Amino acid sequence: MSKRYVIFLLLVTLHLSAFTQIQWASRLLSYSSQRGEVSYAAKQVLGPPSKLPSYGDCGCAWTPRFPDNYEEEFVRVAFDKKIYVSRIYISENHNGGAVKAVMLYDQYNIPHEVYTRTTDKGEYGRLLIIDIPKTTFLTNELKLVLETESVSGYNQIDAIGIADQAIDFQMPAVQNSDYFEYLSNAENLGVSVNSPGSELAPILSDDGSRLYFTRKDHPQNTGSMLNDDIWYAEVKGAKVGPAIHPGEPVNNEINNYVIGVSNGGKMLSLANLYFPDGRSGLGVSQTWAGEGNWRYPVNLITPGLISYNFYAEYYMNTDRSVLLVSLEKGDGMGLKDIYVCFSENQLTWTFPMNLGKQINTAAEEMAPSLSPDGRYLIFSSNGYPGYGEQDIYISKRLDDTWKNWSVPQNLGPEINSIGFDAYFTFNDSSEYAYFTSTRDGYFNPDIYRIQLKPVEEEEEEEEDLLTEQTTSIQPAEPVIETEILPDGVPLVNDVLLFGTIFDAATEKPIDGTVIFSLVNYPSEPDSLETLNHNYRRKVTDQVSYRVVVKKKGYLHYEDTILIAGYNAQRVLREDFRIFPIEKGSSFILDKLNFNANSYVIRRESYEEVDGLLKFMLDNPDISIEIGGHTNGFCDDEFCNLLSKQRAESVMNYLIQHGVEAYRIEAVGYGKSRPIASNDTPEGRTLNQRVEITIR
Repeated sequence: MSKRYVIFLLLVTLHLSAFTQIQWASRLLSYSSQRGEVSYAAKQVLGPPSKLPSYGDCGCAWTPRFPDNYEEEFVRVAFDKKIYVSRIYISENHNGGAVKAVMLYDQYNIPHEVYTRTTDKGEYGRLLIIDIPKTTFLTNELKLVLETESVSGYNQIDAIGIADQAIDFQMPAVQNSDYFEYLSNAENLGVSVNSPGSELAPILSDDGSRLYFTRKDHPQNTGSMLNDDIWYAEVKGAKVGPAIHPGEPVNNEINNYVIGVSNGGKMLSLANLYFPDGRSGLGVSQTWAGEGNWRYPVNLITPGLISYNFYAEYYMNTDRSVLLVSLEKGDGMGLKDIYVCFSENQLTWTFPMNLGKQINTAAEEMAPSLSPDGRYLIFSSNGYPGYGEQDIYISKRLDDTWKNWSVPQNLGPEINSIGFDAYFTFNDSSEYAYFTSTRDGYFNPDIYRIQLKPVEEEEEEEEDLLTEQTTSIQPAEPVIETEILPDGVPLVNDVLLFGTIFDAATEKPIDGTVIFSLVNYPSEPDSLETLNHNYRRKVTDQVSYRVVVKKKGYLHYEDTILIAGYNAQRVLREDFRIFPIEKGSSFILDKLNFNANSYVIRRESYEEVDGLLKFMLDNPDISIEIGGHTNGFCDDEFCNLLSKQRAESVMNYLIQHGVEAYRIEAVGYGKSRPIASNDTPEGRTLNQRVEITIR
């Protein structure tokens, strides 16, 4: 055989193999009607299937304007390449069985009916595969005819494909996320929380002690039982419930639900506006804990919150700086899209900004929330391949524009069922995530929980690196880097310490620097910056840490934390409150000690004085008074002299290390300003102090 002939056969083979794949419709030629201009529009039939492998209602499919229409409904499409067709693929994602006929057009634009329905049996959804004798003409145009009155409800066509061979259709794989490690199966919270009505929108308090949710169709609801009312259940370990109705003012004649919890559970962010005359409106309000009940909600300024949809979902992050909203708007991608709003003062918010087409589809995206660190978006959608009608997905925010996201991934069959799954909530204070599902009853959504823990990205990267460097497959062994302290204590860093920095004057979350060091062992300080006002650090059980919190314009703060009392998930929360620098504000150098009846600073106290030195150097515009105080044991003359000498010792140390003398005044108050009783050892210890006051 000649070389030229071999090459010719190869070219012919390649030419033929180029057509041995499914072509999906790429151009819309004409249609009879459509239910919408974007969602449910005829153009949604283009491209590969959006909904498979699951079925159900989806705005990403063509839907005729009217259900049960006795007039013919059709769509005519074209494909990129002309082929001899032998197989047709039709994704009927909802109310399938209404395809009455399929026609292919030849080069003279003459239709050839290649499929006629022989039965009108309706199905919830199906992939219709039609095998026909291979056409004798090349074609790339197809017309599909629906008989909508034969199958009740809106009939939907997600995609249309053709092939020149009987190619098996491979169902799209659901891309599952590995962000969580699931430690249990999903469990229904039972009658202590769920009722014969509907339980929706669970949200944990930021300290994990209370679960708020929305209940519909319950006789104790305020106003109509069909309204959504706020309920809650206490969380004590593995026990949740019973459900409690908090009454007014958070519940009224309109729909009510909690969208965020802040300040250790003392502040609630609420959906909708509250007016004394009973009116309501699309928006957000806030209430805070009063004596025995919640205060009347205050409406926030949220411009641009408009929606064509009767339903809207919101989520407010813990520090009340980010608001996620699910709205159906004219500038959207289809049905409800997810938008974001921002606030610097927790009162006035920016106009909603669409998160973009990487998140939003022509279908419905709803029930958004954020991971505790604010880097991951969790939401529910029926516009991606999934396991049921509405699945829960997760996507990573790639930058601070809130426009760039990773491809959304499904939370997996552990969370998502064949039904409706949404309203996923979790935080670092709990070992459980909570969500709403209809897996046990289509018309009765209940609240479920599942035990889980996030898988840290650093561990994933390290695992990938180890895999690349390994030449043979070895049994996986957990690797924990352990540092041994001088007295044999292992520093395993197996507890997650997290929390928020607050402005002590306003109780608003703020960003800052948190510095950790070991108390009883020599160690290098470990400094980290907060992310969205929160910090996270791995620490070791039963080890004490010295913590310094710094922020320009705020007073020096330090504390000692013993790692104990964490939950079953080995998570411990510790918030810090720091005071803004204002004239007259003061703080005590708690760990500053002197030799008995002396003004000599003890060696172990220089770390405390160094902290004050750093504060003065970082804030060159600040002047201070160093006030020395004693207990009431000695006479006035001795106490006045000793307290002044101790204040001067601190002042001299600061001056010797670079602080200008004019910025410091040393005053001895003796025993004239006690802050506790001198009748007890504890009180005398508190009174014997050095106090710094901003001048």
